[in-house]
Amino acid sequence: MDKKIIILFLAFALLLYGCTGKEEKPKAGNATQPPVTQPNITANISQHEETGALAECEKIKDKHILEDCFTRVAAITANWSICEKVKATDLCYNEVASATQNLSICSKIEPSIIRRRETCYESIEEIKQDLEFCRRIENETEKSFCYIGVAIGKNDSKICDELKHPDYCYFRVGAATKNPQICEKISDELQRGSCYANTAEIHKNVNICTTITTNITVSRQLCYVGVANATKNSSICDIIDKVDMREECYLGTGVANADLSECDKIKGYYLASCYIQVYVALAYNKKDISQCELLLNKWHDTTYVESCYEKVAEKLKDASICTTAESSFKDSCYLGVAEETLDASLCERITDSFSKSICYQRIGMQTNNATLCDKITNPLSFEMCYGNIPELTQNLSACDKLFFEDDKYFCRAEIIANQTK
Repeated sequence: MDKKIIILFLAFALLLYGCTGKEEKPKAGNATQPPVTQPNITANISQHEETGALAECEKIKDKHILEDCFTRVAAITANWSICEKVKATDLCYNEVASATQNLSICSKIEPSIIRRRETCYESIEEIKQDLEFCRRIENETEKSFCYIGVAIGKNDSKICDELKHPDYCYFRVGAATKNPQICEKISDELQRGSCYANTAEIHKNVNICTTITTNITVSRQLCYVGVANATKNSSICDIIDKVDMREECYLGTGVANADLSECDKIKGYYLASCYIQVYVALAYNKKDISQCELLLNKWHDTTYVESCYEKVAEKLKDASICTTAESSFKDSCYLGVAEETLDASLCERITDSFSKSICYQRIGMQTNNATLCDKITNPLSFEMCYGNIPELTQNLSACDKLFFEDDKYFCRAEIIANQTK
């Protein structure tokens, strides 16, 4: 038979097969799942609007921003086929699956990208209650992630019992339910110790730490640190063998109790941090910044005092304290107080242009105040500010104010995609 005829015949057969709507068989190792169905695009976004959004993305020169743009439009328009335009298809599929709550899209993520599949499954609410779906999964790793989602959703560790390797499932459920009895089921020593440590700190019960019989003693030591800090009880620190962990424990209890005597038990790295934080606590409690100056009795270094002034000013939300700081600390002091009080007028007192831009950016974003964005001189801070204010993200003309051309296109693509929602 003539080669051209064969090619035409195959092309016709392929076209006919595609038109029949025949489902793709599930790959080995995956659950028997419904086919990935493309959402009805016309029901969510017009072809014109989708094309307009993609056209804006395609103007972007930076490859990373381009992929982010395609992924964002795919998620907004509930169109997973757009993901085929990007290299990081797994991330794109994950975003679309989460946005649409379409479980079948998760199956398009490569099985080798285990954590991404787990994240995708966990983002779908229905899977948290569907154990039967998990049972149909043949791949043990994927099945484990699925079981974990259901077990956490139902707060039931017995669901983990069906797995061949249930330790991680027990660990996750134990952390979610705060139940130390679940930790007993874990065979791996390190995971079991970590499980006990988490629950001991939550329950403020040092006796749980003593149940850690693992040869990996760091688990028990960490458990003691967690409970000591949670209970503000430095006597628990005394039983910790490892020096650096014991001193870190004293740091936590010393600061929590505002007790310099506990800082004095520290000989190494954490000593200065403990003293500074305790004097900050004392100055705050007494509303007396002169407490910071007592640091000079321990160290003849004014930077410790300046750092103390800055932290107290933030805690008391008092910008007048910043005037006592030296010039190198004033800017960060005003920035800290401005953020705490959301007082943009304090940004004007900052001399460094970058820090001033950060000040306007953070307050502008928290207060949704577009006028503060216009005061920013740093391009990146300006775009961060503009990109996080709702009234600006719905206005195409706002995109033109951005500094970078690629960001303008991304901005327009996102707005166009959202306009028909």
